[in-house]
Amino acid sequence: MYDSLFYRSDPLLVCLVLLGLLLAAKEIGFRLARRTGRLPGLDDKDIPLILGAVLTLLSLMLAFTYSVSNAHFERRRQLVIDEAGTISTVYRRAQVMPQPVGGEIQELCRQYGALRLELASVDHDNSKKIKEFDVRSRQLLDMMWSQAASLAKESPTATVSLLLQALNELSQIHGRRLAAYRSRVHLSIYIVLFTLSAVAVGLAGLHFGAHPQRRDVLTLVFTILVAMTMWLILDLDSPMYGTIRVGQHSFTDLQQEIGPPTRDALKLPD
Repeated sequence: MYDSLFYRSDPLLVCLVLLGLLLAAKEIGFRLARRTGRLPGLDDKDIPLILGAVLTLLSLMLAFTYSVSNAHFERRRQLVIDEAGTISTVYRRAQVMPQPVGGEIQELCRQYGALRLELASVDHDNSKKIKEFDVRSRQLLDMMWSQAASLAKESPTATVSLLLQALNELSQIHGRRLAAYRSRVHLSIYIVLFTLSAVAVGLAGLHFGAHPQRRDVLTLVFTILVAMTMWLILDLDSPMYGTIRVGQHSFTDLQQEIGPPTRDALKLPD
């Protein structure tokens, strides 16, 4: 589902399409009211009542969806901070390890941090590229764990145990970041939101169309506000597209702290 065209589309483009649909719904409602005067079986007092109920339901759905979308964004942001801090912890604990194992783990930490910055530069939801980053990350984690495990067998000290604990936390954060990347608002919720928006705007056009003068400005402002709110929700929910992106300042600061890798980051064989 999350590989569908909807989730791989730019949120701004989706909301421009939605805006066009809402404007069409408004015009249909207005023209229907002008042609028939009212819907069959309804009088002039029924439409505002139904419109108020639909607007209330729409506002509740928008608030709920925004809270879920913002929670996904905040989770991704916090995981970036946590991962950068954990890499720094592994790097510092590796400083007190015997050489050359300690130096090798530090170099792998530099490569891991550089790989995270490289991942942040990907502009599009490229499933193949994301999978490649996942494999490379796990290879680096396995190499660090292998170095630390061999050291633990030779010298099972408290400092080595703390290093293994930090590496285990780093591996768990990697899994949580993958899960957070895949966590999106379900498509069925967006379908309901779009449907409610179209019905609300159509009813607004139907209501104002029954009056002598058109209220184009009022309905247009309402339509644009609904589309803008949907854009904000979609943008927050999208990890790879849009203008609201998770900042990578933590990894930039980390690279300034531990330095860039002295060797090329691990590449997959062609």
